[in-house]
Amino acid sequence: MLPRAIFCDMDDTFLFTNKEVPAQNLAAIDALATRGVEFVPSSGRGLGAMPPEVVHHPAVRYVISSVGAVVTDVREGRTLLERFMSAQSILALYEAVRDVECTFDVFCGVSILCERERYDRLPMLGLDEPTLAVLQDMRTPFDGSLADVMRTQRVQKVSLWFRHVADQQRVARLAEADPRIAWAASHPQNIEMTDASSTKGTGMAWLCDHLGIDVADTMAFGDSGNDVTMLEAAGVGVAMGNAPDDVKAAADDVAGRNDDCGFATYVRALLA
Repeated sequence: MLPRAIFCDMDDTFLFTNKEVPAQNLAAIDALATRGVEFVPSSGRGLGAMPPEVVHHPAVRYVISSVGAVVTDVREGRTLLERFMSAQSILALYEAVRDVECTFDVFCGVSILCERERYDRLPMLGLDEPTLAVLQDMRTPFDGSLADVMRTQRVQKVSLWFRHVADQQRVARLAEADPRIAWAASHPQNIEMTDASSTKGTGMAWLCDHLGIDVADTMAFGDSGNDVTMLEAAGVGVAMGNAPDDVKAAADDVAGRNDDCGFATYVRALLA
C-alpha cells in the first residue's frame, strides 16, 4: 500500500552532493502526485534557502524548514507553524563560543543572519566547495552585535559551522545540557539547534495532524543526524545509501546513494 505522504530531506538525500537538483527526482515527485501521494520537502535549511525547483514544483504544497521549526503552505504563502528558540539560550551559547572558530547563524523568518566577522571566516573552515558556496549564498552578513539583532528578531534556529571537530563536540555538550534546546548535526562540521519542541519528527507529526493523515501512513527519506527523528516517527523510514551507520540503524530500509538518484529509484519501485 502506498503512503499518503512522503517527507524528504534535501541535502545529500534529494539533492546531489554538489547541490544540484536531479531531474530524475523531480520526475519522481510528478509520479507521486499522479498517485495522490503528498510530497513534503523537509530540510534544515531556512525556507528562503530551499531549492526553488523543489519548493515551486507544481506538486509541492507544504514545506518543513529549519529542522521542523517552520511549516509553510507555499502554494498559499502562509506560515502554518513557527516555533522560536529562547533568547536566553541563544545569548548564553553565543557567549560560550565567542573565541571558537565557527559561524553563529540565526534563522529569522526567511533570512539567515551572520555577523560579518564570522561570515568572513567561512572560507577558513575547511569546508568542501559546494557546501561553502551554498552557505555563503544563503547567509546575510550584518554589522553590529547579535544582541542588537535579538532585540528586533525572533529566532527559529541557530546553526554553527566549525573548523575543528573537538569544538563541535564541546558545543554539542553545552546544547545537550540546556533542556530548552534540541540539537542535531547534518554535517560532520556543524550543529543545528532549535527549540526543544522542534525537530523534523515533530514538524512531520504536526503537519500530519493538520492534514488528517495518520503518521503510520507516511514515509520519510534522510541521510544525517537531523533526519533521525523523522525516520523514526514515519511509518517507514528510509535512509540513503550514503548515510552513516547510525542513521541507517534508525531507519526501516535503505535506498541507493543520493548521487545515484537513490530517491527516484526507490520511488519507481514503490509505484511499480
